[in-house]
Amino acid sequence: MLLFSIFLVLSCSSDDNTTTIPNTTVPPALSITVTVVAITDHTAVLNWVVEGNTSPVTFEIVIDGQEVADGIDGNQYILTDLDETTTYEGKVFAKEQNNNQTFDDYTFTTSTDFSYEGDFQINSQEEVDDFYFTSISGCLNISGTDITNLSNLSTLQEVGCLFIYSTNLTSLEGLNNLQNLTGNAKRVEFIQNYLLTDVSAISSLGTQIKTLQLKNNTSLVNLTGLGTAEDAIELKIINSAVEDLSMFNNMQQIDRLWLLDLPNLISITGFNGLESFTGAIRMENLPNLITLNAFNSITILHYGLSIENLPSLVSLEGFNSLTNISNNGFIIKNNVNLESINGFENLTTIDGGFLVMDCENLQNLGDFTSLSAIPGGLTLKNLPSLANITALSQLNSIGNSWVGMKIENCENLISLEGLNNLVNLDGPLFLKDLNNLQSISALGNAQMNANENYIQLINLNNLLSLSGLNNVQTLHTLTLDGLNSLTNLEGLNNLTEVEYGFRIENMNNLNSLNGLENLTSAASYYWDEFSHSSITFDNLPQLTNLNALLSLTFIGALYIINCESLTNLDGFDNVYQTFNAGAIFSIYNNSNLTNFCGLSLYANSNERHAMQGSQGTSQNAYNPTWEQIQSTTECSQ
Repeated sequence: MLLFSIFLVLSCSSDDNTTTIPNTTVPPALSITVTVVAITDHTAVLNWVVEGNTSPVTFEIVIDGQEVADGIDGNQYILTDLDETTTYEGKVFAKEQNNNQTFDDYTFTTSTDFSYEGDFQINSQEEVDDFYFTSISGCLNISGTDITNLSNLSTLQEVGCLFIYSTNLTSLEGLNNLQNLTGNAKRVEFIQNYLLTDVSAISSLGTQIKTLQLKNNTSLVNLTGLGTAEDAIELKIINSAVEDLSMFNNMQQIDRLWLLDLPNLISITGFNGLESFTGAIRMENLPNLITLNAFNSITILHYGLSIENLPSLVSLEGFNSLTNISNNGFIIKNNVNLESINGFENLTTIDGGFLVMDCENLQNLGDFTSLSAIPGGLTLKNLPSLANITALSQLNSIGNSWVGMKIENCENLISLEGLNNLVNLDGPLFLKDLNNLQSISALGNAQMNANENYIQLINLNNLLSLSGLNNVQTLHTLTLDGLNSLTNLEGLNNLTEVEYGFRIENMNNLNSLNGLENLTSAASYYWDEFSHSSITFDNLPQLTNLNALLSLTFIGALYIINCESLTNLDGFDNVYQTFNAGAIFSIYNNSNLTNFCGLSLYANSNERHAMQGSQGTSQNAYNPTWEQIQSTTECSQ
């Protein structure tokens, strides 16, 4: 019995030894540490760090025994309306919800107010070291290759605008206390600071800047510290190593955006807040830029869009909300890997021109089916892969008196299908080096009657017909050159006047001028030395007659050259008037031409012309003088 009791006691003692000892660790006490930074003549910034709190904390600010704020959140407070050259003392109280509180003391002395009225120029490191002003009402200009640090500018708190150019600065340390831009344009420019890598010292200005230009700062990779106001005026970043533009997300509107010569920029993600552009977007020489997805909120560009020499860009997706481009128009140039111009399906108006050129892999124009007018003209040039222009199917108007439509060196383009709804072409028509173009009939609904209009069709070797020009009635000039598949000029049947003459040359299969039966005038009454009206037929080996010109009565200078199948000049029979008696008359190297009688009425109605060569006719089968052409018996042989 006694042994059992001892065992029981020992057992109980063993169990007691394994009992967990309660945790008696005391939680850390609430504490606050206050620092004072950015001390100026009239302001100072209080920062603090809190530790040991177990519930939310608010703060009370006391300065010189007076409470200035209570119940505030965060970890910073800006003291304002201070006196210059004055020492202040105070406390910051940290208060938990459980009524636990603590505080820390602070003290500081404000600086002296040294203000400068007007612009201030610093040209050397010595002048930097002598600087003591706190504010400059005008612009601060800092320039000089011996300037390597700005540490002595720490007193500066306010400037009208800031220009730093041609220095050897690596950072802007020294401008850390700069708080305000007061100029109307709120302009900041850094130009040709080749060693500059850090601009973070002016971070307090970031949301104030309205005009920012960074140019030729070739070491500047990181723009941390910069930014712009929501209503910015201008942002130009040129020839910089910058990689990221995300610091500009604050921007909601801007007049001008230029991004030029930025070799390290891969994507543009810093403009997602933009809604309005009162100016232009210009992007050039961005060799590694792949996407443009930052502009989807923009609806209007008032001064155009220019995208040039972006060789890595495959698509223009990123402007899907854009509805209107004004003034300088739409320019896409030298983007060698661009395959399609997608993303503009909502674009309804381009008040300036539409230019796409030097994009060798561009296969189509994407979707412009909301676009109805291009008053600044249409230019498509050096697009060897472009197969069609059907994206322009809703266009009804192109050009003005000075600019019209120009399509050049697009060797895969077979037709102009896509322009079928065009009703007004109010400017010149220029088609050149389109060797696979077979038809221009899509222009059949277009009126082309403006006084300054001209038509130039050059090197369209597979064009089968001029059908599509049936609405042309009057022209400034007409040039048909290198249309080797044409046998006649049918399609120009409604043409009545070419004010400054026409040229028809280098057409190997043209055998008649049928289509010009209604042409009555090929000269101007208002001649001067700069507007020389002439008719030229040159290198037309199959042309056998000029009979389609019987309605023609008024001409200027006349050139008939290298038309070896032409035997007579019948067709000029009704020409009796020239715009100027001194016009050139030159007919030569037409190996079968023997009959000049078609010009007899003309020769007898006008004074003798100034001739090229001794007679004005040479190397023809017959070479009569002017007097012989006037004669009804000697005008032929």
